[in-house]
Amino acid sequence: MPFEKKRLKSLAYIHYEIVDLYEIGYLFSILVFGLLNSYVIWYVREDIVSKGNRKSIRQFIMKSGHRIRIPIFPGIRMPKSFGMGMPRFVRSIMHGGSRAVVVGWVLAAVLMTTGCGSMSGGTGNGKSSENVNVPGNTSASAKTTGKLKDYSVQNFFFDTVISVKITAGDNADELLQHCMDMCREYEQIFSRTDENSELYKVNHRTTNTVEVSEKLAFLISEGQKVHELSGGKFDITVAPLSDLWDFKSEDAVVPDQDKIREAQEKVDASSVHLDGTTLTFDRSDTMIDLGAIVKGYAADELAAYLKGEGVTSGLINLGGNVLTIGSKPDGSNWKIGIQKPFAGGELIDTVEVSGKTVVSSGVYERYFKQDGVIYHHILDPDTGYPVQDGIWGVSIICDSSLLGDELSTTCLAVGEEKAAEIIESMEGVEAIFVDDQLQVTTVGGG
Repeated sequence: MPFEKKRLKSLAYIHYEIVDLYEIGYLFSILVFGLLNSYVIWYVREDIVSKGNRKSIRQFIMKSGHRIRIPIFPGIRMPKSFGMGMPRFVRSIMHGGSRAVVVGWVLAAVLMTTGCGSMSGGTGNGKSSENVNVPGNTSASAKTTGKLKDYSVQNFFFDTVISVKITAGDNADELLQHCMDMCREYEQIFSRTDENSELYKVNHRTTNTVEVSEKLAFLISEGQKVHELSGGKFDITVAPLSDLWDFKSEDAVVPDQDKIREAQEKVDASSVHLDGTTLTFDRSDTMIDLGAIVKGYAADELAAYLKGEGVTSGLINLGGNVLTIGSKPDGSNWKIGIQKPFAGGELIDTVEVSGKTVVSSGVYERYFKQDGVIYHHILDPDTGYPVQDGIWGVSIICDSSLLGDELSTTCLAVGEEKAAEIIESMEGVEAIFVDDQLQVTTVGGG
């Protein structure tokens, strides 16, 4: 049954520990022991996401006042709320059921009978399994051993849903857990909003000279390089403008012109100086935001770790940053879709890659409309307003996801003509541009 916004009671954010739950065992334990007192479903709706509210990806939507009938068991009704950690087949039950639902219930029954609480292995048919759960507080160390199967894990990091799929042996759970630990570590370094993160503390410094970790220093230096490459259009100090526009809000509006000018004065990456791990600011109110490139950095690091542990086939998806490790288990290329702007998840193109990354950015990712005009999150530091250069989406195909992040945002910011010059000056980099007339242009690749 559909869940309309007007009938929602409240929102609750997904928390990363949910992935540590043994979902099927958890579900059946609460069913068997009657611990249901309200239902919560993980509700991801593409049309909400396409309208710019990316927070909706991580929302558990709680609905009250009704019971739910399970379609494949019409005589059974569930009380109001399920609790968290529900696997995908349970979510599909809510919307009408399918063959996957039946399979899910059968698997759950088998697992409960055998005392297992986690579905962690694949079928060995070359397809990645879904929602594999990883035990908490473990780390990977051994090389891939044992019979190879397909494993995957999903979680929420970097303000988006992420997934890692690998073909591995008996230590797959440890490998995936370590990947999640790495993502958690990167959030603790690079998050601008987490009060416990290193970057948050840098932005709320009491002195304009601070010592930073090597990882933070590296990513800041990368941001400064891109600032120069883009002619200042890519700026890691754009945070005051981004906060003012507040594209994550459901009530975003065009800010007052005076406030835009005031925020602009605080944006200037050239006022940040890095010497080794010593960071010096010319202004006390300068803030750094690395959100445009942190996913690319993380994807590269995850891939390097997995390759070092013997993984030869895998897919890392960090919400727009897709990085492939080798080819698919059957030896074929990975097929990666290019999203059609403002089309609710519809694809406009597909690329086939092996051992490369496909990084996509677009003005459709986060935006709002006011008086019939679209205002998106790619801001021009020179004007204080969203860039208007005729490009709606950019996808970069190359070897490094970090480079892909840097180039995709830069191309959106500088316009198609300048972007094409940048791409064609680089070896092994290909770009796909989608303009505001939905025309697709491919450049580079040499």
